[in-house]
Amino acid sequence: MNTGATVKTATAVALGDTLVTSDTAGQADVNNAQADLTKVLGWAITTKAAAAAGRVNVRLNQIARW
Repeated sequence: MNTGATVKTATAVALGDTLVTSDTAGQADVNNAQADLTKVLGWAITTKAAAAAGRVNVRLNQIARW
């Protein structure tokens, strides 16, 4: 399942980046080192520049079962 996620403005997102929760309410962050799949929101299927605010499309992690 795919959905959109708001990502922190200062964070660049590349295709395939791992998105996790962040310290900013309602915004995701990139952490490609996260190995615990229960903490992964999903994987980016669109990109975003670091200076750009906004959303990216995400392939949701089905293991976490939100």
